[in-house]
Amino acid sequence: MARVPRRSKKRSGSRVPAVPLDEEHPAPPGGKIVVPPGWIVSPRESILPPETIGTPVEPVVAKPPKSFRFVDKIRLFVLGLPHTKTLDPSRDGLFSTCAFTTKVFHLCKMMTGLGHEVIHLGNEGSDPPCAEHVSVGMPALWDRLYGSRKPTDFYDITEDGKYATFMDIFASKIRLAILERTAANPDKSIICVTWGGAQMRGVQGLPHYIVESGIGYPNCFTRDYRVYESYAWKHFHEGKEDAANGDRWYHWVIPNAFDPDMFGPVVPTAEKQDYFLCLCRLIDSKGVKLACDVAAHVGIPIKIVGQGDPGPFLGPGVTYQGPVGVEGRRELLRHARALFSPTRYLEPFGGVAVEAMMSGCPVISTDWGAYCETVQHGHTGYRCHTNEEFVWAARHVDSIDPGACRRWAVANYGLDRVARMYDNYFKAIKNLDVPEGWTIPDVGRTGLDYLGQDCSMFGAAGEDDSRDPGSAMDGEAQDPSPVAPGEPGVP
Repeated sequence: MARVPRRSKKRSGSRVPAVPLDEEHPAPPGGKIVVPPGWIVSPRESILPPETIGTPVEPVVAKPPKSFRFVDKIRLFVLGLPHTKTLDPSRDGLFSTCAFTTKVFHLCKMMTGLGHEVIHLGNEGSDPPCAEHVSVGMPALWDRLYGSRKPTDFYDITEDGKYATFMDIFASKIRLAILERTAANPDKSIICVTWGGAQMRGVQGLPHYIVESGIGYPNCFTRDYRVYESYAWKHFHEGKEDAANGDRWYHWVIPNAFDPDMFGPVVPTAEKQDYFLCLCRLIDSKGVKLACDVAAHVGIPIKIVGQGDPGPFLGPGVTYQGPVGVEGRRELLRHARALFSPTRYLEPFGGVAVEAMMSGCPVISTDWGAYCETVQHGHTGYRCHTNEEFVWAARHVDSIDPGACRRWAVANYGLDRVARMYDNYFKAIKNLDVPEGWTIPDVGRTGLDYLGQDCSMFGAAGEDDSRDPGSAMDGEAQDPSPVAPGEPGVP
């Protein structure tokens, strides 16, 4: 029987007779349609589509009474990271290389922009768009632990040893701040755990909806409410947890969001500079050596940029640059002939690939992990398996239209689109304030377009068409034709 998170054991309202479901379709909670008290039932439409019903029943429609109102404004507690400050990535050069800190800022910005009440709990000096910022932790201790960090250093995410006291304070102040702001209000809030660790210790057991709002890490902390960065990462966790049977109704996939104003404008292929780019942590598992080897094979210089030791990767045609701020990142990406992102492990998201495409820079990546969702093969870059395929992609990447790359990334990973996805998710959770919330129809819904991807910029070829001539890898005789620019999907 399907299990759906419930916040109340109280059951009320009349029930439509049990609807047996066939083996192909999972049953809704309880295997029945629950009609809340006061709702009007009439035989005009079916709550469930006919194809999901194994045994015919008289179709019904449930209309909410005038007193019922779907939630419009939600109170969200968004937790900042203990080792960074939540600052605008378009202006900050110190923490803009931390994808999780950027996600916190953008989540606050998106939900505040939709009219929700966002309360950010983080370190002193944080400045995200929100109704209220609450400083947690201990500023003087934070400065001693993290204040001397250089942009070229990796982030120290240790939580024990000399960091244990600070983490305990951080967790305790998170809990106290939430309790103070919810004691007089019986409504359940949504708490967005963005990292885990001390955050999770601070909210454990609170009577609210505790959501992991952007899972890109290997271990999860909650059971009922999760948001993954990609379907690849969701399925990785489901396999790891032996959860192939499903029934995880509030485990959704919402990709990372990016601000289009931070990237571009697009440079036409003919005006690109003569270099490839590898922008990442300079570690072997990111495929840096592979990128350098391929660039050397085709005789095109490559720039490796990021945190870490460049020594193992330097050689003829390879130049190194340390971590760059927003402007440096923008210029490197928009002028590069292509970004190499051949991560060897299963990439949870790989945000630099989206940043590149949003800059009009084609991407050459491995063919696993989130790249299978973000890199549209033959349209915004190439996904490869072998060294030979990477070499072929490097020789033919100039056929990819930079404008189509930009339009694809903005339409599918821009703030506006991702904001709609989070809005749907949080409202679906808040419907559970009503005991029968899982079955309540939203009579105002006009569609499910927030889940669809916009592929209009690729013309008739459609989404990720591996049969398109531009993605052929049978030999260099099939030189791919440039993809037609199409019409922009968004401004």
